[in-house]
Amino acid sequence: MKIDSFKQLEELDKQITMINHLTQVLEYDLEVNAPKKATNERSKQMAWTSLEAHKLVKSENMKNILNELGAKEDNEEGFGETAYQKALIRKRFNEYNKAIKIPNEHIKEKQEILTKSYDNWIKAREKNDFSLFEPYLEAVVACVKREASYIKKDGQSLYDALLNEYEEGITSAVLDPLFEELQKKLIPIVERYKDFNLRDGFLYESFDVKKQESFAKEILKEMGFDFERGTLALAVHPFTTTLGGDDIRITTRYTDPNLRDPLCSTIHEGGHALYEMNASKNELKGTSLSDGVSMGIHESQSRFWENIVLKNPSFWDIWYPKLQETFSQQLNSVSKKEFVKAINRVNPSYVRVNADEATYNLHIILRYKLEKQLIEGSLKVKDLPKAWNKLFEELFSIKIEKEKDGCLQDVHWASGLFGYFPTYSLGNLYSAQFLDKLEKDFGCIELGEIIKNKGLKEISNWLDENIHSKGSLYPPKVLVEQITNKSLDANYFTRYLEKKLNVIFN
Repeated sequence: MKIDSFKQLEELDKQITMINHLTQVLEYDLEVNAPKKATNERSKQMAWTSLEAHKLVKSENMKNILNELGAKEDNEEGFGETAYQKALIRKRFNEYNKAIKIPNEHIKEKQEILTKSYDNWIKAREKNDFSLFEPYLEAVVACVKREASYIKKDGQSLYDALLNEYEEGITSAVLDPLFEELQKKLIPIVERYKDFNLRDGFLYESFDVKKQESFAKEILKEMGFDFERGTLALAVHPFTTTLGGDDIRITTRYTDPNLRDPLCSTIHEGGHALYEMNASKNELKGTSLSDGVSMGIHESQSRFWENIVLKNPSFWDIWYPKLQETFSQQLNSVSKKEFVKAINRVNPSYVRVNADEATYNLHIILRYKLEKQLIEGSLKVKDLPKAWNKLFEELFSIKIEKEKDGCLQDVHWASGLFGYFPTYSLGNLYSAQFLDKLEKDFGCIELGEIIKNKGLKEISNWLDENIHSKGSLYPPKVLVEQITNKSLDANYFTRYLEKKLNVIFN
């Protein structure tokens, strides 16, 4: 292989990554710190940086380097010899082929549309009025469909082209039967456990925000979150973003009305951040390979920590005495068993980010069906609230009373992230399959025993070694098979869920 050509590719890739990080800096500041009137100029700034990165991705220089490295349709990895070389050539080749199909004007227009859309989503959500957001969402849908038409391959639908952007190789032909089967299995589980008579009012008492943050930070440190490389801040919608190899930001919120949800959100985002931190080291650091390989694999890490670890009864054998000490007035008369039942309560509710494990995937199935219809054109934006409310009632047997609890609750569509939602459910499925392998690697010991005897750091080390440190070296399907010796199997999740709920509630 031509080493000089690969070094040129590596340098060009690092420039692209740096510009993308600058865009993330601008976006992070807009969501966390910027005054309301900053939106218009900020949208132009972000459009400019996005366009500069796009120009490098599709540059003549990139084309020539890839040609020298032998990258082509039937050999995307070119002359690459190591896993790193193959992955970087493959990624830049695929990004180049996609980028040359997208006009520069579209990149600029898209960024401006999305920035304004986000700003008006915030306003509509605050006023509980979808009509304030409707024209901006229409612009986003049109923009997303236009981009999908640019990048889709022969025989590929617009929606499948979008799905592939977040989870390589996944299609609606795979998701339709997968989600139908998942829905059939989940609804009886929800019905079986949702009416358990348990006490959880203590979660809704007043809890000092600074104390909540301090307690969450202790857990983050035990997980391996490095506060010299990352920070925790507030946002309307919790998120994680990478501003540089040693600058990973997570956000949370304390506007949810109970103790559980802010803690779950913080630890969830901490799971994302650990992936980013651990992928950004060694030869991957500063390159486009130094992040999660897909949104589904990324979500498997956040959901692993939020649900599989944080809601495990054995976790609270260690941490509940500390929580009781922190909030003695509110929790002094609450036993650990009562607390564990309360945080694992199966309770159909409006809000996805606060949903329990049994109902969460139903929220995703709803969004998947609706966004697919929006892209296909069988559902108009103006009819979205009505369609959402109807399908929600069918899945949850609850009526939507406020639009901010319905189609206005998520930031994703305002940000143009169509095709993203299904990766949340894929993340749940991956996480349960990874759990099975982790327990086997620790000698067929259940996770609860690992938590008590080995600690969170040992779990974090296993995730780093098997998933995080590999960054984007391997496609998601290949990575899952490397780790578990099996392809994705949804039965791991439903078995895990039924076993867990049976132990806690029976």
